Amino acid sequence: MKTKAQLTAFFIFIIVILLISFLVSFISKKPLVEQTIETNQIDPVQSYVESCLKQTAIEGVYLVSLQGGYNDLSEVQSIPYFLVEIPLFWNIDKNWMTNPEVFEEELSYYIAENIGTCFNEFETLKTQGYTIEPIWEEYSEATWPIASITEDRIRLQFDFPFRITNEGSQIHVIESFSSSIPFDMGKIYGYVDGIIEEQQNDPNSLPIGYLSSLAFRNGFRYETIEYDPDTTIISLIFDQPQGDDLIFSFAHRYDWKSGGDSS
Repeated sequence: MKTKAQLTAFFIFIIVILLISFLVSFISKKPLVEQTIETNQIDPVQSYVESCLKQTAIEGVYLVSLQGGYNDLSEVQSIPYFLVEIPLFWNIDKNWMTNPEVFEEELSYYIAENIGTCFNEFETLKTQGYTIEPIWEEYSEATWPIASITEDRIRLQFDFPFRITNEGSQIHVIESFSSSIPFDMGKIYGYVDGIIEEQQNDPNSLPIGYLSSLAFRNGFRYETIEYDPDTTIISLIFDQPQGDDLIFSFAHRYDWKSGGDSS
């Protein structure tokens, strides 16, 4: 296992990578004129929006996973650790584990908050003669991005209309965008659920033996950090074929001061 200092450095590296991805500049928009636009002319816009949807979702998966399935922990029992918050999944003798549905909601919220940064007011498309205008107020069925965990991927759907002007003379409306990213969050939640089940068998002991066996049998790594004398951060670390390791972190709090077994 890595040392606490090594894992701390790893946390900082992942956080820095997430912060760097948010850097962006802004531009102004052009006026609109109504007509139609050929399919091959709207393809760059469709691709651009779906690329941003995918990129923002990937950034969100790393952050939400690092925070145990949450984007916003303001109403969750958690502990601060550097620039993130780690939720308590086990508190003395109570199971506070979240579920995949919460992850979906939190990731969707993250995408809605941050996809505009990727759009950068469509600067890249502006250089190609396009002007893009969001017109959600004209469409009652416009929705926030929706992230759905499937067997081995996260599906992304974004029903949000944009009016497109090409060279100031042509218009088309694109209403729906979709993509997917290869993260098997269902499997990760299955691992965490097994850890919690093992914890329930011995509420006041860190299930280190089970963790070691689980990681070995399923090809991932884990680390533990002593946050305070009664609280341990558990991080499950998954290699990604293309990209940085994915870390899913949560904390367990025990009553070791009363003399319980901490092994």
